Amino acid sequence: PGVNHYPEQAAELRGIASRFVHHGHLVTYDYLAAWAYIHEISHTDIAAGVETRECTAVLATDVEGKTWHGGNMDQSPEAVRNVTVQ
Repeated sequence: PGVNHYPEQAAELRGIASRFVHHGHLVTYDYLAAWAYIHEISHTDIAAGVETRECTAVLATDVEGKTWHGGNMDQSPEAVRNVTVQ
């Protein structure tokens, strides 16, 4: 998914997946692409009469140089809204 329409993002996701695998984690390109593109897909609820969906995110670096990312995902299905990844 995404290779034909978003080749730069696809290449980036492939690189990220390969580094995960290098460090012993089973993270595939397809898995990362699904998470990347679910945001686009889930923001289209035209059939349900919902025109827009909004998400909020924050990216910060603490004093030790550790990067933190947090956000809410106001999207369908509702089960996805309360996912927490650490």
